[in-house]
Amino acid sequence: MKDFSKEIEFAHSLMDDHIRKVTQEFNNKLESYVRDNLKSIGYEFSTDNDFYEFCKKRLHRITTTEKPNYHELYIDFVDLSNPGKFVGCYSDEIKTSDNNGIITVTIG
Repeated sequence: MKDFSKEIEFAHSLMDDHIRKVTQEFNNKLESYVRDNLKSIGYEFSTDNDFYEFCKKRLHRITTTEKPNYHELYIDFVDLSNPGKFVGCYSDEIKTSDNNGIITVTIG
């Protein structure tokens, strides 16, 4: 019986690489989504660093155990009775499928 371990390892490597690329694309689109939503409620940033610092200090991601891949974003979240300003929501669930050698990775 032929050992297919090298082929399987190569296929896993391709899948991992594909997932990394799709994840990077997702992250870029999520950043654009957050920037656009913040701009629509009056927040603009002159540099990327200003944007990232704002997000680190004031943007909060809320996730529940009922929907662990669904997240809501708020500015200045305190608690559920005082959630701050809603910015948007997104899902980061990753699904993969293989249809006769065509690999599809979906995030969201």
